[in-house]
Amino acid sequence: MKGCLGSDTVQVFYYICSGLEEEQKEVIAMRIYPNPSSGLVNLEWNSLKIHQSRVWVSDMTGRIVVAPITANTDLPLQFDMSNFDAGTYFVNSEVNGEMKTFPLVLR
Repeated sequence: MKGCLGSDTVQVFYYICSGLEEEQKEVIAMRIYPNPSSGLVNLEWNSLKIHQSRVWVSDMTGRIVVAPITANTDLPLQFDMSNFDAGTYFVNSEVNGEMKTFPLVLR
């Protein structure tokens, strides 16, 4: 070729990714406030992927004091614990078979 001083070979590699090999789990957090509380307790979830959670409250012995309910996680949930004795309780939440327990202090 006229005017060409050199040549080079370039190799281009393409890696085609079809997605993640393993679906990553979303971290699901539940906010409980106020905590400590003297009665009304609010729950909020951070997830856009889940829409329901099974929620119940137990005391220090594991006895269920607020019966399990199915909560719509798109909306805050509020329940009244003003008739319960002061102490530590546990708010339990089950989402997609995974259970989380959060302490709740009543004054």
